[in-house]
Amino acid sequence: RVGSAFHIKKLQDQLQQRNAELDRISRTDGLTGLFNRRHLDEELTRRNTDSLRHGEAMCVLLLDLDHFKHINDAYGHPAGDLVLRAFADRMRHGLRAGDIAGRWGGEEFLIILPRTDLAGAIEVAERIRSATAVQAVTAQGREISVRVSGGCALGPADSVEALVQLADQCLYRAKDSGRNRIITA
Repeated sequence: RVGSAFHIKKLQDQLQQRNAELDRISRTDGLTGLFNRRHLDEELTRRNTDSLRHGEAMCVLLLDLDHFKHINDAYGHPAGDLVLRAFADRMRHGLRAGDIAGRWGGEEFLIILPRTDLAGAIEVAERIRSATAVQAVTAQGREISVRVSGGCALGPADSVEALVQLADQCLYRAKDSGRNRIITA
C-alpha cells in the first residue's frame, strides 16, 4: 500500500507539473517568449478593473515595428523572426517590474503599465523606442535598421476595448506623422 500510494503521489506531481507547463505554453508567444494575446486580454481586464476600483491610473502602450513587411521582403522571414526576437529582448530590458508586455499580433506589441500616468508611460516607451533605433539587428551578416512607432492611452476606461482602440488610434497618428515616434492620447 505504501508503495502504491507513493507511486500515485509521484504521478499526481508529474501531472501537476505538466499542467503548469501547458498553462505557461498556452499564455506565451512561441517566437518571442513574451505573453500572447490570450494572456494580455485577461491581464487588461483584470488591471483595468483594479484601476477603476482603486482610482489609480494605468496606461496601455501599443508598439508596431515600422516597415516590417519590407524587412521580411528584403531579408527573408528568418531575418524577420530574428528582428522580432531582438525587439522583444530590447522591450523586456526597457520595462519596469510589474509591467506586462506581450505580442499582440504580427509585429504589434502591447504593454500594460499598471499604476502609471502618461509621463511614466512616455518614459518607458521612449526608452524602448530609442534602444530599438540605436542598435541594428544583424542577420546573415547584414545590419537591419529597426524602428518602432507607438501609441499610448491613459486609463482606466469603461472598457478595455476602448482603451486599446485609443492606443491604436495614437499608433496610427505616429505612423502618419513620420514613424519612429510615440504619440499619446
